[in-house]
Amino acid sequence: MARVTQTLKTLFKLLMYKTTGDSEALYDFLVQAARELGGLYVKFIQFAALRFDQIPPEQKVRFLIFYDSVPYDDIDIAEVLSQEGISLESFEFISEKPFASGSLGQVYEARLKSGTNVIIKVKRPGIESDVKSDLRTIKAVAKTVSAFYKPAAFDIKEFVDEFARTTMQELDFEKEAENAVFFYKVFKEYPDVVIPKTYLKLSTQNVIVQEKVTGVPLTELLKRKLKRKKLGMPREDLRKILQKIYFYILIQPFILKRYFADPHPGNVMILDKSRFAFVDFGLVGYAPENLRLFFELFELGVKGVKEIDYKELAKRLLMFGAPRLYYSLRKVQELLGEDIISPIIKDYGVILKDEALKHLAEDVTGRLEFSKLLLKGLNLGEKYGIKMPSNVLNALRANALYQSYNDILLGRFAWDPREVVRKMIILINKDLLPYQEEYKDISLEAALEYLGGWLSHFAEKDPFLYNKLAKKIAQINV
Repeated sequence: MARVTQTLKTLFKLLMYKTTGDSEALYDFLVQAARELGGLYVKFIQFAALRFDQIPPEQKVRFLIFYDSVPYDDIDIAEVLSQEGISLESFEFISEKPFASGSLGQVYEARLKSGTNVIIKVKRPGIESDVKSDLRTIKAVAKTVSAFYKPAAFDIKEFVDEFARTTMQELDFEKEAENAVFFYKVFKEYPDVVIPKTYLKLSTQNVIVQEKVTGVPLTELLKRKLKRKKLGMPREDLRKILQKIYFYILIQPFILKRYFADPHPGNVMILDKSRFAFVDFGLVGYAPENLRLFFELFELGVKGVKEIDYKELAKRLLMFGAPRLYYSLRKVQELLGEDIISPIIKDYGVILKDEALKHLAEDVTGRLEFSKLLLKGLNLGEKYGIKMPSNVLNALRANALYQSYNDILLGRFAWDPREVVRKMIILINKDLLPYQEEYKDISLEAALEYLGGWLSHFAEKDPFLYNKLAKKIAQINV
């Protein structure tokens, strides 16, 4: 009961700080809450920190690297392997204590009889039952909070459900091993990217054995920088590597239809010869079904702030984030013979342009980082019912956070992310990307029914535009 009360207080305070916009107070609170709650709650607070766009990138990074290691459990690794049916004879050496640990598992060094150095990732004892118990508590608390507090553009239940889904995904070691093998095969011939080999015959639902990758974790470089220490490598070499990392993160959804969904800097290793490695595959996201439209958003955003067609951007966001609304309006528009979509697009376009100019005024580099701007713009799109799928938001957050790593390590003048986006655009043939128009053939009855509900919610948000649209839609007789 005490645990529930403590969690309830934490979530209430978390939401309070979120609405005040005080990023420093929110960051300090998150750190203190993680200390007090521990366990899965550290992971939950990390999850929250990454998704609250009010928290500046540097504070997000500070929080991620502050809790990049959790005290380990005393496990007899040899006994665990034996219980999992993994022969100890496969190994020449296994360390008795882990060299790394997280909320869900811990990692040991080992060497195969072949002489290959590997790591053994093991789940913490009883972690699945502990996680399910903690998730029940978090969900119960979220339900209680939702009854009293319903913030705009933020669904508490959906937020907690996403956390539960991603946590259970990370507990699925068989799926993680499968993801690792997929990326290993894809990048096997790429000289710049290293993916550790996974030994499926030595891996189970509770254990993963992978080739050990030796390098400097991006986490370590960020720690050095934040402590004002030397990075230990030439600036130009680091710039090239960070550009490569950003490029491969950016292009994955369009080429592979899946991508690394965990932007934690500890999952990236900086290697010699301008190479890098991805070393964790517990969280993998999948590309949106309407991939071509997603790609077109990047095509629009790669331009300068003054060159972007904000009406076209607003239209694409409406089609992508609120397709049922867009095609319902279009269906009614066809019968009326009068444009009723343009007023919404114009209104939203002005909001997006104002946000872009504000972003530019605050940015001394004079450039537009589209992933970050788009995340802000999407929050403003809530007015119209625009709602991006979680996989899209996660991809944008990952892009923005990886760019933030560059800004912290090298400074915002080091290189323009639009250069990398342009390179990606040149390489991809967008005509080959899937294009989905789910509600294109919506019936008039279904369109009017949907618009009736939409207008009832829209009336309070913009009474003037509501009256203008409602009068026109009311002319339709079914």
